[in-house]
Amino acid sequence: MRTIVFISLMFVFVASHACAKEIYLDCKVTYDKIIGEFPDAQVGMSRNWKIDIDLDNKEGKWGGWTDDTFFEESTDVNRKLSINDKNVFFGDAVGAKDLFVVKRDTLDAFGFLKSDTNGMVTFSGKCERVDKR
Repeated sequence: MRTIVFISLMFVFVASHACAKEIYLDCKVTYDKIIGEFPDAQVGMSRNWKIDIDLDNKEGKWGGWTDDTFFEESTDVNRKLSINDKNVFFGDAVGAKDLFVVKRDTLDAFGFLKSDTNGMVTFSGKCERVDKR
């Protein structure tokens, strides 16, 4: 009986440490559509962003666009991080100025950026996991 309990506890311990707590992604996206004025943007233009997601602390960074930290508990829609079974959202789809979404199963990325001149650019692309801890 003690052996079974010990093995069960070891399994739980190993399984909990085998899951990634921090994920680091390199994402390459392409501007798909421009609506209104968006300075220095062209359809087909590529951007490379570094995405860091800390699943334990429910925070993340969208490096290369903004170096601000996004939090799950943020009351600022522009710095809101949302994580569910399917996606990770940087920004809020309804009220944020910018939105970056990564699909957890495929690492496909998509979203939009809004300019100060009421323009908007949509983008899509793919992320690659470069590290996990």
